[in-house]
Amino acid sequence: MAEEQTREQVRQKSNKDLPRFVAILTGKEPVPIKGKRQGFLPFETNPWDRVFISILITVAVHLLWMRFLEEHITLTVATILTLIMTVLIVARG
Repeated sequence: MAEEQTREQVRQKSNKDLPRFVAILTGKEPVPIKGKRQGFLPFETNPWDRVFISILITVAVHLLWMRFLEEHITLTVATILTLIMTVLIVARG
């Protein structure tokens, strides 16, 4: 019985969030960004800051990889490493 109530509560909550989600997608409501926080990066960041930092680092790593290591190790390894690094920075940074 409790499981059915929980499912119903989740369903009701998701129905309430749908109009807000559509408003965000259509640009009528701004995208909510959680407040700044201090992670392992030496300064406060919001999620978009961490994504931008990850993109910059990914580009730099790929350029350096192509210059110095591509003859020996394929670029796929750099991509995998930077994807792992991106997840860490965005989640924990």
